[in-house]
Amino acid sequence: MELKIAPEAMETMVTKAMFDGMTQEHRDELVSSAIKQLLEKPVKKSAWEAGKSPLQEAFDNAVGIVARKISYERLQNDPEFIAKVEQLFADIVKKMFGEGEARDKFIDKIAEAALSAIYRS
Repeated sequence: MELKIAPEAMETMVTKAMFDGMTQEHRDELVSSAIKQLLEKPVKKSAWEAGKSPLQEAFDNAVGIVARKISYERLQNDPEFIAKVEQLFADIVKKMFGEGEARDKFIDKIAEAALSAIYRS
């Protein structure tokens, strides 16, 4: 007879055994440390990093998922919303690629980002 345990079940059993083997003081310290780590912002390694805590990252990801779902549903079912989004993109493209100060700034920003990427490598 071969005993097979799902990896998730094994992880749960090991975690429970470790946690149950700790003193209350060690449990409190572990939970406190875990919470602190979730709330602590990482040290920024570059200007591109946002420096968000893991908890903030998880929250931002969840908000993004909900926003994408709502947007997708509206883009499937709401002709008025679709028309507004289409007009918004048309206005953005017109401003980005038309003549004038906005176009020049757009070109400058693309050039700055490209140069920055080259110098970082």
